[in-house]
Amino acid sequence: TEMEEIQDFALALEVSALEDLCARLEATAKAGAAEGLIRGELGEWRKRRAEEKEEQDRQRQEARKVEEQKASEAKGAAAAAATGAPWSTEEMGLLAKGLQKFPGGTGGRWALITQLLHSSGFPRSEQEVVAKTKELSEGQSLRSMGAKLTTENTFQAPKAKSAAAKADSAKAASPAGPSPGSSSEKAAPSAEWTPEQQKALEGALQKHPTSLDKNERWRLIAEDVPGKTKAQCVERFKFLREQLSQQKKG
Repeated sequence: TEMEEIQDFALALEVSALEDLCARLEATAKAGAAEGLIRGELGEWRKRRAEEKEEQDRQRQEARKVEEQKASEAKGAAAAAATGAPWSTEEMGLLAKGLQKFPGGTGGRWALITQLLHSSGFPRSEQEVVAKTKELSEGQSLRSMGAKLTTENTFQAPKAKSAAAKADSAKAASPAGPSPGSSSEKAAPSAEWTPEQQKALEGALQKHPTSLDKNERWRLIAEDVPGKTKAQCVERFKFLREQLSQQKKG
């Protein structure tokens, strides 16, 4: 109520200001003039209180922005520390190659990728490899690097290499080349895997757990991999597993 507001106003005044107000009220002869004086002082107090509240809100917002900026800088510093020293172009290429060579779901994947870097003279830790991969996965850098590796042998199953060799032999024997319906010409494209198909296979293997019925699981996986059949997905999985097994033996 207005009376409560007047009480709050009086309590908010300094002692000297309150004494001065009382003196002015006593000097006012008319009751109406005294009421006008009170209302005028009350209006000024309301205005000052609103300005003070606005300033406090502004200061709180500024403080919040400073805290958010500090938190963002700390997060960036932590991410930079996790990835270690700046990565060279060669290291980035090896990282992309390792991620393709050892897809998601491969046992000891990060250790194998780290070992690949070590074998080329780059002593990165597993933590640095994981942190850098996470950083790249949020942008397009890793995808663009992976596109450069599509022609490497690690992206072709043994049947693809065999089919390519047969095609070369056929070309040498006959300048006209194999007929459009020949089996060797059809075999190569079906055995080749693009980075997009490899990525889709990795995602599907994680998406559909091994607890599913075996046939049903591979059917669902094949549906998620464009341009590949269930048999081709199974064959690709076995090929990658065999590669990993051979590397461990070596």
